[in-house]
Amino acid sequence: MFGGGEEYFKQPPSIDRDTLRHFALFCTRLRAVEKPGKKTVNECAQLAREVGNSEIAFELVIGALFRHIKSWTGAKQLACWYVLDKLCKEDRDKYGYAAGKYILDVGRDYIPYEDPVLGPKYESLVEHWEGVFPRHVVDAIWLAKKDRLWALSHPEDVLKQQEEEERQWKEEEMALEDVDGLNDYGQPCMDYLQGRCFWGDACRLYHPPGEEGSLPHECRLGDWKCFACGAINRHFQRRCSNCVRERPQYKKGRKPNAEEAALSSPDPAVVAVMRHQFGYDPNITEDAVAHWKARWSVCSLETYLEERRAAYRVRILGKPPASDLEERVQTQKNYPDVDVGPADDAPEYEHTQGRASAFSLVPSGTHPVSAVALLAQTIVERGVRDPTVPQALHELGQYIKQVATSSN
Repeated sequence: MFGGGEEYFKQPPSIDRDTLRHFALFCTRLRAVEKPGKKTVNECAQLAREVGNSEIAFELVIGALFRHIKSWTGAKQLACWYVLDKLCKEDRDKYGYAAGKYILDVGRDYIPYEDPVLGPKYESLVEHWEGVFPRHVVDAIWLAKKDRLWALSHPEDVLKQQEEEERQWKEEEMALEDVDGLNDYGQPCMDYLQGRCFWGDACRLYHPPGEEGSLPHECRLGDWKCFACGAINRHFQRRCSNCVRERPQYKKGRKPNAEEAALSSPDPAVVAVMRHQFGYDPNITEDAVAHWKARWSVCSLETYLEERRAAYRVRILGKPPASDLEERVQTQKNYPDVDVGPADDAPEYEHTQGRASAFSLVPSGTHPVSAVALLAQTIVERGVRDPTVPQALHELGQYIKQVATSSN
């Protein structure tokens, strides 16, 4: 690597299972909170400290509290603020430092001063933050209180202000587009280049055709991949560090060639494999909705959740099975149930004899008795949920018929 920045390409530190287990206990207790009592706050704070004594553990706890603060209202939201306040005051160099990076954005938008019952409690809470968070952060939160109360009392003025800001932004964008050539080239979307942009066609950034997923997730904004040698370069490098090629420019007006169109369209073989494995195409919303509606018609939500809990405990946490359901989840393969269907008197295999013989489970020239033993062992080892079991049963019946005919 040239020019520094090697720390961006290192693997992120892993989180051990013990930390995840304590974090799950903390989140479970946090979801069960109903009102901000002293005993409840102390229990949540104690479970938060048991998560770990590392930066990742502090970030996990603070992130969980902020997510619940953003999604909850009323007494449950106040309880999360009390837990956060207790952790930050008692461990300023740990939780206080981790929360100080996000407290301004969350405190400006998610402290309901307008609540007639809980508003005074929030004011007394913020008054004691001067020694916990930086002074300018606390002042900004107090100023946001005035703006929030003014916006609630003047909704029409807020709407006019937003319209005026949008109009100014639009004028500035039009002025930039009038400059000759300035808008011909677009900044590529880094999430699209890494294959994880969920905005799709609504994304405001440019999606270079045929380059979705061409960069690894370790890359940062502005990093680029050389189209000649494939080396990944930092954002400040105008030429490739491995060859002499210049950094590519993404022009918006150009049309994709045949290779780019092929790369940006889904592979039919991959789509067929995904449909075979999941039972539907995950890229098509209608198929996914129809599949899960059909599944909920034969399987209740409680049964599905029990299976997911058993799979999480056995497969992810790595614990030994403690029930028949967990034993079955541990031994089964992650494939959908194969619908064999009713047996026909004359199976229609005549038009695919060449392909069927090429994918036979038994090598050609095998003795029927050996073939029966091989197929029986294959069925026992793979289980009835394996997608090749129908073909194995069909071939087993043919070989059993050959053995019976030859013995007679």
